Amino acid sequence: MNRLWLWASILTLSFGVSFAQRSASRLHSAAQDGDKAALQQLLKLAEEGDGSAEMLLAHAYEPDGPFGAVFSSVWEIKGIQKNLAKALDLYHRAAEHGNASAQSTLGLMYAQGLNFPKDLARAFELYRAAAEQGDVSGQLNLAEMYAKGEGVPKDAALAAIWYHKVAVHSNDLARPQAQLKLAQMYAKGEGVSRDAVQSFLWYRKAAFNDGVGSSAWVILGNLYAKGEGVQKSAGEAAFWYHKAAEESLVPNAEAQRALGSMYAEGAGVPKDTLLAYMWWNLAAASGNESAKKKRDDLETRLTPEQIAEAQKLSRDWKPKGFNLKK
Repeated sequence: MNRLWLWASILTLSFGVSFAQRSASRLHSAAQDGDKAALQQLLKLAEEGDGSAEMLLAHAYEPDGPFGAVFSSVWEIKGIQKNLAKALDLYHRAAEHGNASAQSTLGLMYAQGLNFPKDLARAFELYRAAAEQGDVSGQLNLAEMYAKGEGVPKDAALAAIWYHKVAVHSNDLARPQAQLKLAQMYAKGEGVSRDAVQSFLWYRKAAFNDGVGSSAWVILGNLYAKGEGVQKSAGEAAFWYHKAAEESLVPNAEAQRALGSMYAEGAGVPKDTLLAYMWWNLAAASGNESAKKKRDDLETRLTPEQIAEAQKLSRDWKPKGFNLKK
């Protein structure tokens, strides 16, 4: 499943918690602990059309839970037997009763063709209904649909508006994805006026969030290296290249290639031919052809002893792990 869709789905229960939702949530929690009276009250609320109760029960009835078997136990209630048809009926009832989380969840199902035939137009309507209630998942996915022209005519300006709503939200999961999208849109002038400074600022905001990936760090390094949207700074470029090369879950080969060039030239870092070789060698091992050519060219100018030392540096190198502290 597309990561953006998955994260957005997980967010559907995280925002806009009303009094009714808190009440249903307390009953759900008590029912999970075996309180039969609480379960009966929760079922009664659902029968009366309480969207929050319907949503929680839909999760409980769904065979693997709303987000797969890993999360299934979070929603299970003693006395509730798994029943997909019942779950889907409750999702629809909750959505019809204005529950934004249900609207987003159903939107995901229709968008991905999960449990129903794929229907992007229906997904769009559900996401829009959720988004207009302030649901972050709905807003993020609505922006995505406008950006791609899925289920609705493509409209970059509207996509930018909805991405911006998410980008300034306090949540750490959805926010960086929207910030990256806005940065890209300002860089290309899609839906907004082209603005290198705004693009840089949104990339930088995104870079300080968990889960954004090393691509934003590499782009920040590139922007500092070229002086695009920010004052040129080889030192800042090196900082962000090091983050991407050493601290991401998967070391970024392009960042490693860039660091090789910086150490070779002494740009933003002390000049060090052996470290240049090491970074190019690591990038080449990940398939970066440009780094391979640079390493091979440098090798012709090194002594056998220097080559051996540089190769040892490569073998001994280990990533540092995620850390955004500067």
